[in-house]
Amino acid sequence: MTFSLNEMPGTQALERKMPDVHMKAGRCVKHEFEYIRHGTQALIASLNVASGHIAKATVADTRTEKDLHAHVSSLIAATNYLTCNGLQH
Repeated sequence: MTFSLNEMPGTQALERKMPDVHMKAGRCVKHEFEYIRHGTQALIASLNVASGHIAKATVADTRTEKDLHAHVSSLIAATNYLTCNGLQH
């Protein structure tokens, strides 16, 4: 199995202030441009390249070495097989 790991620290958690205005004849859906911020989140995701499915996703307030280690360790435990290229153990 081949996994692709991606980190996205500092992703904004946003919510639109008002719901979308539904389509009318000859018009598109209208989206509210104002939003409410709910801070930031860090996302770590592992994609199974062959199937295209997310094998493991971690969302947290921080992204530290411990968070990454925990994510990779749980991925290894779930698959029982992992070969890393370019990483020193």
